[in-house]
Amino acid sequence: MPVSTDDYVSISDFLGRYCWLVDSGDGDAWSALWTEDAVFAGITPEPIVGREALKAVPRGAFAALNGTARHHFTSLWCEYEDESRNVVIARYYNLVTNWVKGGAFSGTADSTVRLVRDGDSWLCHADTVPGGTRRYCRDGSISARNNNGRNRFQNMDRNGNGVIERDEWNGNRAAFDGYVHAASIIRARWALRRRLSLTSFASASAS
Repeated sequence: MPVSTDDYVSISDFLGRYCWLVDSGDGDAWSALWTEDAVFAGITPEPIVGREALKAVPRGAFAALNGTARHHFTSLWCEYEDESRNVVIARYYNLVTNWVKGGAFSGTADSTVRLVRDGDSWLCHADTVPGGTRRYCRDGSISARNNNGRNRFQNMDRNGNGVIERDEWNGNRAAFDGYVHAASIIRARWALRRRLSLTSFASASAS
């Protein structure tokens, strides 16, 4: 059942705070967005359970990347779990960029969260990233390539245990190739838009 407009707005606000707090490394504030028995699964080899354990996630990510990572949620799809309307299943694409070298696309994951109503806001009871949906681009750039010119996209294995080269990818290869193809289309569109802008500028200058 689709959620109400008010609930959709409040969930968008909640996920915005979720992203800001994890990127700022604020373990206490970020973990406060979760229920006491919350489960975060699909990012680490074993699920992370409970608020106290969750505090380490933003702190570790912030320290590892010197605070340069930025999470962006998009294509948010929300549905009530039942007729009580107090539990929502929210699905979204989690896009990650890093700003170590001036800004680059780092990876994406397909996230599903179970939210329980908490007064005027929400608490996250579970955040799950299904196996095979975490995709990375080495060197933090969507156009990174190896010496053979192949796209060097990577993906965690289904247990989150390691990084696998694209040619050894163990998920749905057709879906993954489609993702790579979509990325190439985006790059081509930006290149075309830039050429058209430069052409328009040159024409205006000449006249």
